[in-house]
Amino acid sequence: MDGGDRSTQFNFLRRTEMAFREYEAARQMTMALDNPSPDAVAEYFIAIGHWEVFLSQAYQAWCLLGRELPASGYKFFTKNDGSLVQRLNLLYNRAKHAEKAITAQQLPPGGTLPVWLQNDGLHCADGALTFEDMAEILRELALWADAAQDPRTMREKIEAYYRSASSG
Repeated sequence: MDGGDRSTQFNFLRRTEMAFREYEAARQMTMALDNPSPDAVAEYFIAIGHWEVFLSQAYQAWCLLGRELPASGYKFFTKNDGSLVQRLNLLYNRAKHAEKAITAQQLPPGGTLPVWLQNDGLHCADGALTFEDMAEILRELALWADAAQDPRTMREKIEAYYRSASSG
């Protein structure tokens, strides 16, 4: 395994682990919102902050995983295809580029945040990820983190999985 592959896999694993940690922190803070307190606004901001870091770490893990697929020509998503990774990308970019979302008026009516919580998950003006979607993102990242345990066969496992997913 060359230095680029080694670095890619190391950073993929690091981002995946952080996605799991931030998901759990975000989940705990979100569940705490069920019991309103005088600090509810601050707690909501903390929850959203953890969700935004989850989006960032999960999306960056997918980007690193994509470095393993160049020969296959497989793409995780195409623009506006509604897939899980496309919606992850959308929410990640809304959170990352809050200033552009504000300028483009991509906030909810009367709202102030480009990504916000609703009872079913995270939303932005033109997309959403449910809590189940985010759990599925983690399940897939875990699958590839497991595959990375044998770096010699990781690329083949990923290509085989996505070939069968795209044909089935």
